[in-house]
Amino acid sequence: MSPVTEVVFIPLAEGQHPEDPSSSLKPAFDKILQTIISQPGAQRLHWARQIENPTIATMFIDWNSIADHQKFIDSEPYKPFMEEVLGLTAGAPTLHHVHFNPQPTDALTLGGASEVLSIYFPASYSAEDIKAFEAAWATFEKNVTASTSDVKSVSVGWAEEELTIPGTEDKGKLFQAVIGWTTMQHHLDYRNTQTFKDNIPALRGAKEVKAVVVFHITTQEVKKQ
Repeated sequence: MSPVTEVVFIPLAEGQHPEDPSSSLKPAFDKILQTIISQPGAQRLHWARQIENPTIATMFIDWNSIADHQKFIDSEPYKPFMEEVLGLTAGAPTLHHVHFNPQPTDALTLGGASEVLSIYFPASYSAEDIKAFEAAWATFEKNVTASTSDVKSVSVGWAEEELTIPGTEDKGKLFQAVIGWTTMQHHLDYRNTQTFKDNIPALRGAKEVKAVVVFHITTQEVKKQ
């Protein structure tokens, strides 16, 4: 068994700010966070509302293994726990698991903002296709990190599950990267540099890219009380 990160997307109602100390939602939301981080096998929990989509809260939960997370799901307290979650949110959360490398994902804590990049491929993407894309990514990452000091850390991995490709009803494979930047603005400015323009075609032109989703977060860590 190897460490894994559970990535969770939680829809919130417009105007819900569970991180705000003055919010009436905060005590109940904090209780949910404490329930998660207190589970056997839960190592770390970082979360934030997405900057571009503030009605979506995103959690990154590091577990010792998928089996430890599954034990929580199979436990007797899980059903009332989920009832509490659904009572606070605007819909059911969605989740997947990623074996990030490196893990823990320092890209969530180093710098002022983290870019979360999701690249979707067809379910039929072969081992050879994956190897070729990983080589293209390694070159891209090497060139980017060599050209700027504003990238503080990078973690990447493939989702364990096949996931619905955005804008379709098809299932596919997901490659996910978390990139820690000095600030979100530094990332946006970097996209206008010649180095970025010279290197991004290798990713955008990779075989059978079906969808690309990017958002930014500035996470806070939840400590066990």
